Amino acid sequence: MNFANKILSLALLALVALTACDKAPDGVIKESKMAPLMADLTVAEAYIDSHPSQFATDSSRMMIKQSVMMRHGVTLEQYEHSLDWYGHNLEIYTKVTEEAVKIVDERLKKQEGDLGHDLERRLADNKASHAGSRPIYPANGDTANIWRQPPTWALTGGMRSGAITFDLPPSGDSQKGDRYCLNFKLNAAGNKFNVLLAVDYNDGTTSFMHRGSCMEGWADYILQTDSARTIRRVYGYIGYNIKPSSIAFVDSIQLIRTRLNRNTYSTYTVQRFLGKQPEAGKPATVNSPATAPATAPPTAPGRKPLPPRSDRRL
Repeated sequence: MNFANKILSLALLALVALTACDKAPDGVIKESKMAPLMADLTVAEAYIDSHPSQFATDSSRMMIKQSVMMRHGVTLEQYEHSLDWYGHNLEIYTKVTEEAVKIVDERLKKQEGDLGHDLERRLADNKASHAGSRPIYPANGDTANIWRQPPTWALTGGMRSGAITFDLPPSGDSQKGDRYCLNFKLNAAGNKFNVLLAVDYNDGTTSFMHRGSCMEGWADYILQTDSARTIRRVYGYIGYNIKPSSIAFVDSIQLIRTRLNRNTYSTYTVQRFLGKQPEAGKPATVNSPATAPATAPPTAPGRKPLPPRSDRRL
């Protein structure tokens, strides 16, 4: 048996051994998945404990824990049911907790320092840009926050590439020319992020903006919609690429809709306009406050393309 075959055989044996170690029954989170989940929850709880002013309520503390569970594909009910089973199988539970501690310790070693201290340092370095909080807007009205997902997300290295996606029909009081601003506070920890904010109109056209970012602190992404077109759909994502043994936080996410303002109508960062596909032999026409026509909006990492006229959700 040559060297490559030996390596492959050893890898297969390791995989079989890892699977064989899972003793939890169906409906209970397996040990091999429970340990990484508990490790991520431990890191999230440490962050919460070191920032009590940001997580003053039970709901805010639970929200960040639920965001970790969502990234692992686990519901709160599944987690609590699994904890109940592990509580009646203490020997297995002890092994899982020991493995979770090892995972956290390895992450800290690879980062060459305590993660909590590193977060404190980065927060202190960016205190000026982080200071204070943004106004909280109601869900309806001339200025409204239409974000409908958890406002705080913890993103760990085990998640790798992915996206926080959103896809919303316009609210009943939306109007032509509304402006949308996606804003949040980012603790990037050197990880790469990118943002897509887009609207589809009833006539099949699309306006969108797409930007990359790894900045710390508050970020604002603005999309000015066309005052001559009716909005059918508001969608996009906050894409991320998290390095191994790293953690980033996206806090205080809001998607603010404001009314048409003629003074600021032509003031925004670069955005694009995608016209309807022309009929055979006819050129496309573009009449929009956006810049030159563009190709289709970028897609969220690991997801299918987003055609401008589609009712499929992200």
